[in-house]
Amino acid sequence: MTIETETIYTISELQSAIDNASSDEVIIIPNGTYEINTIINISKSGITIKGQTCGGVIFKSSKISFNITGNNNIIDGIQFINTSANMTAYGGTKINLYDLITINGSNNTISNINIDNVYAKHFFNVYGGTQNNKIVYCNIENKPMDDIRCLDSMIKIQDISSTIGFHNISYCSFHNMSYGTYDDYNCEPICLGDNQYNLGTIVEHCVFDNTHLSDCNIILVNSMYNVIRYNTFSNNNNGYINFNSSNNYIYGNFFINSSGIRVYESSNIYVYNNYFSGYYPPFILADISGFYQSNINLVNNTFYRSCGLYFGSSDISNNIITNNIFYKTTIIGDISNNMFGTNLNDPNMIENSKGYYSIENSISVSNNLSLPENTYIDVDNNIQLDITGLKRSINNDIGCNNFNNLINPNHVNYLRTIKYVGPSYLMK
Repeated sequence: MTIETETIYTISELQSAIDNASSDEVIIIPNGTYEINTIINISKSGITIKGQTCGGVIFKSSKISFNITGNNNIIDGIQFINTSANMTAYGGTKINLYDLITINGSNNTISNINIDNVYAKHFFNVYGGTQNNKIVYCNIENKPMDDIRCLDSMIKIQDISSTIGFHNISYCSFHNMSYGTYDDYNCEPICLGDNQYNLGTIVEHCVFDNTHLSDCNIILVNSMYNVIRYNTFSNNNNGYINFNSSNNYIYGNFFINSSGIRVYESSNIYVYNNYFSGYYPPFILADISGFYQSNINLVNNTFYRSCGLYFGSSDISNNIITNNIFYKTTIIGDISNNMFGTNLNDPNMIENSKGYYSIENSISVSNNLSLPENTYIDVDNNIQLDITGLKRSINNDIGCNNFNNLINPNHVNYLRTIKYVGPSYLMK
């Protein structure tokens, strides 16, 4: 297969080059800073649009949007700084009127994108009915919220009843949001669905740092069969992962000086192998309208010096809380009928070589895990792995990690900071 490459000479040539591109063609934008007011439409399939060097193309002080309706396309290595989506009128119906990048096709990849101080409703809006789109190695920071047209989720993944999306958001960074006071400004970094349909999106290996001022939800889950795994949430006081829909999975995540997880009106939630450290409520099981919540599984998690574990549901029976560590953590609510193999005393904890606290010696318990069955996505092979991403022994240790795995060099998951995710040209 021959891959054709075309280098345009001015940004005004980009739309024409896209319209005339053949499948597998690579369109290269010369390095530079561009000010242009337009919507770039990508209706072709199988093309790549990228900068001459990764990060060398900057859209600034302009009104620019990308509208992808084709399949199997790639946009890579572009920066949007101090700019705006193309918002020509308020209240219209045009598909990309307020969004920076709209994806209404399947199997597209958006990578190495930097978004800093950009006015837009959504930075990425993935439409329902599409599948297998990827947003990877991107950075989002400093979202302005002084324009009502900008008040919405930064990444929106839509759900519809007829199609499971199977999208992926990975190795992205979200940070430095600085507006409001822990309120619901409807500007969460990620929103997964609206209608509680089967979505099947995976959010993994991302870092969310200091995002809570834009919204009290870091990830808002309004759909089913999603996986949130191997992420780091840091410095998010009163910023939660909020489950408003049943049949979801969250495992292998680090919550450092952050609030943690809220489960509202949902059942069949699997919370496995997570690490919580900080002085904020790390887990809230709250029934706000009499909805019966059942099969909430809190398994093999470590709560280290957490202010409160709050169970506010009117009926929290038929749930499983097992093999967890609660170290100097207050539990609010009577959950004694739901707890098995859980350590309520203070075991000996030390800071391990990976930068978080774990048990000083092996404390094994029976492998009493409640695993999901008949799911739409492959979680069974991963959810039993500990927070390092390695296998547990037959008699696993309490808490988020198996004791012996800490000395294994083949870790899949680490406690991350901003500099280890996002675009390659921003990594320091």
